[in-house]
Amino acid sequence: MAFKPYRGGNKMFKIEWWTKKASTAFTQNALVYEVEDGTYIVPADATSGNLIGIILRAVTSSSSDYASNTKVPVLVPISPNAEIIALIGSGTAAATMEGSYYDLVDSVSIDLGNQSKKVILFHKYISATKAVIKINAQAAHANVATT
Repeated sequence: MAFKPYRGGNKMFKIEWWTKKASTAFTQNALVYEVEDGTYIVPADATSGNLIGIILRAVTSSSSDYASNTKVPVLVPISPNAEIIALIGSGTAAATMEGSYYDLVDSVSIDLGNQSKKVILFHKYISATKAVIKINAQAAHANVATT
């Protein structure tokens, strides 16, 4: 599943076309961020800074544009009310976590055991393995440095 919009539709999200890094694999519905010089996007990870949104297609080594810096569709939250369903990759979700910021494990899951980057706002508890989140670009912790 990775990440997907929970609520908001066209009023909360829009599709933007971003240049991807050549020879880099992307999982469909994974989070991406822009490298610091602004030339392209890469899959998010535990060291990511500001997240942009959700890439809408997979890019694999067998993709025709794998080795090129081509444009790919990214679903970008455009409202602070945009909500996203996320899988928990590390830790166990609890209702008491609502309102707290957490990190990523990788581009497809969040890490509830770390709060150093704070790129994910845990917005609503769904289950021990799922939560409704907001990404940092639409929450209070913007301009997080990539490490």
